[in-house]
Order: sequence, then structure tokens, then C-alpha cells
Amino acid sequence: MKFISGLRNNKTFVSSFSLLTFLISTLGIGLLIGRIFIDELAFDRFLVTIFYFTTQSNLLVFAVLFLFLLKKNHKKWFKIISLIALIDITITGLVFHIFLTTFVANINFMQHLLHTIIPLLYIAFYIVILDTNFKLNQFWIGLIHPFIFLVSVFTWIHPFFGDRIEQIMLDFQGASYVYPFLDPATYNNGFAGLLLFNLGLLMPLIILITIVMIFLKSKIEGKINH
Repeated sequence: MKFISGLRNNKTFVSSFSLLTFLISTLGIGLLIGRIFIDELAFDRFLVTIFYFTTQSNLLVFAVLFLFLLKKNHKKWFKIISLIALIDITITGLVFHIFLTTFVANINFMQHLLHTIIPLLYIAFYIVILDTNFKLNQFWIGLIHPFIFLVSVFTWIHPFFGDRIEQIMLDFQGASYVYPFLDPATYNNGFAGLLLFNLGLLMPLIILITIVMIFLKSKIEGKINH
């Protein structure tokens, strides 16, 4: 832990790494925005883009890094937002590489940037640079946004915008539910399969990831402070 402590106390490293991560995050957001404006159906593409958990998690990362550079990291709410961003971007990377790559015909640079490079950089930023810490019984904080996203998909995104999303993402299975693992038609046994996968596998995985990340961060901070 002396290594992490040394890096954290090195102002040049902290400034350089934070700025680098912010610039790469900005590039990712810029590519997302650019893809919207080059599409003939710009508004529909905007809806598709903003509904994705990947977009939302990367926007959160961008916001945290921007606030950090503005030296807002000592605010109480910053601690909460930074944890939510950590869990979001970790889920983004893991779910994409474990569950979604088979549904993506062309994994390009932007996909790797949003699902691999930025998640790894932000995890390093959170662990090495931020001195925030949570107790294990506060793990629910990291689940706030994934829960809101899941509820949103079934209560208003699919019912009101599902057809429009499907018209844009013609080659993406389950597009009307944003992601294929949220579409009952993806499973042989329909809604039962949906519940089994999401409640029996995906949700426990997300909870486990959250607890592990908080536990590891707590241990690291404990070692550094003592």
C-alpha cells in the first residue's frame, strides 16, 4: 500500500493521471455525441444513445472526473456519485465482455474505449487517487442507478420508445428492451427465463461486484491510514 500512498501524495501524478483519464473520457463522450449528429435520424439516434446504460455510466464517470478537476471532491455528495460511477462503469465493462459481445457484430474502437479503456482507467483513478470509503452495509448506494435503469426499461422506455429504438438498431437483438438480456423473447422459456437470468444471475453478480469493490477499497484505505 506504500506504492498507492506514494502515488496519491505525488501531486504531479495525481494531476496528470486525472487529466488523462478525463480527456479519454471526454473522447468517449465526444464519439457518442458525434455518432448522433452524423445519423440521418439524429433525434432517434439520440434516444437510442441516451437510453443505454453504457452511455449513462460513461457520463457519470465524465462528471466525476470533471468535478474532481474542479476540486469538488471534498463535498459529501461527491463521495456518493463517485461510488455510483465506479459500480456503473465496472458493470458496463463486465456485462459487455461477458454477456454482450456475441450480440455485437462489429466491436470497434469506440466500443473498446467505452467498455474497456475507460472502465479500467476509472477503477484505477478511484482506487489510487480518491480517498473515499464506505462501510459494507452501505453497498446499496452503488445499486441506486442500476435499479433505476432496470425499472425504467420496463415502465417507460420499452412501452413508449421500444419501437423507435428497434427501428434504429435493426441488427441488435432485444433492441426494444435496450439490451437483449432484458427481452423475454431472448429466452426459450420467455418471462421465466428473464427472471431466472436477471434475478438469479445478473443481480447477484452486480451485488457481489459492489460488495467486493467496497471491501477492497476499505482495506486499501485502512492500510494507507495506518
